[in-house]
Amino acid sequence: MKKKVAFNAYTINKPVTGVGRYTQMLSYLDDKKIYKVGLCFNKFHCWDNGFNEVLSSNIYSKIPKLFWNYFSKDLRNKFEFLHSPFPSLPLFRSKKSIITIHDLIFLTNPEWYSRSELIFIKNSLKYALKNSNYIICVSESTKNQLIYHFPKVENKIKVIYNCFPPDFKIESIKNYLPEKSSRLQSIKNLKYLVCPSNRHPRKNLENTINGFINSKFKKAGYKLILTGLNENNFSTRHKFIIDLGYLSDQDYFFLIKNSNGIVYFPYKEGFGLPILDAMMFDKNIYVSKLPVFSEILSNHSMLEEFDNQHSISDYLDEMYIKYENDISYDKKNFSFKNFQKRHFELYNKIFR
Repeated sequence: MKKKVAFNAYTINKPVTGVGRYTQMLSYLDDKKIYKVGLCFNKFHCWDNGFNEVLSSNIYSKIPKLFWNYFSKDLRNKFEFLHSPFPSLPLFRSKKSIITIHDLIFLTNPEWYSRSELIFIKNSLKYALKNSNYIICVSESTKNQLIYHFPKVENKIKVIYNCFPPDFKIESIKNYLPEKSSRLQSIKNLKYLVCPSNRHPRKNLENTINGFINSKFKKAGYKLILTGLNENNFSTRHKFIIDLGYLSDQDYFFLIKNSNGIVYFPYKEGFGLPILDAMMFDKNIYVSKLPVFSEILSNHSMLEEFDNQHSISDYLDEMYIKYENDISYDKKNFSFKNFQKRHFELYNKIFR
């Protein structure tokens, strides 16, 4: 008989981001071994998934969503095993659970959060750490930060990297062609680099854009394509910068596949999925030197001083001279097969 695993899949009700992508990969875990139940706010699903069953509530507004996350009977009592793909658990849950932590940026850079947000997130995290059976961190960097702030949880932690999509999904991505009405039609004859990022200040977009505008890539006729959620009303009017906003999974991967590479200089990251996306298609990767990026890309040329546009321009100029068409990366640590194996190993400890 299959073991039943419930997942807090609230991200299925919003455009896919890092946590959503991770949840989507969890939904594709081999269902010959487990029966996967996704729990979410409502029936408005924003991305495809592989859950065996999705239980949708009928919640659409902010406060009820918050209440659902902490007091939903489905999350709290209905299932013997709950995996929360982010560091939060329902209150008073006494059954087994796993949480996943992607980053701790609210602790390392509290200036990017309001005081009320910090109080809420910290208390939610402390409760989840105390009451979970295991804690997954998506990188060694995140694990080290967690131990630094909460040393008592060290023995609960397992590191499982994010992954490429499963083979059937990659095949679909590679064969996809956008519709004639797609925004991608406007760039089909262009040479371009992609900056796959939301518009949060930690993504360092202003320096990235200004650095690109003054680089040899721009002088050679390349465009910089921005894609990602724009919840901060970020705007740019330079003719060499094209902002496509949020794209569907299929359009996003098509954009990366047909690009000359990615440009990505965030100040902080828990993992950095855009790097995996570029690796999947063997594209050039121009990034800031963060500890987690060095985990993903060993012996890769990265920018150490990325807090100003001039160093970004200089770095891009150097990379332009070294531009490569024939690229390959060591991908074995990020295969879906490895991702699945590591999760099942942990799930089996819960089921014992």
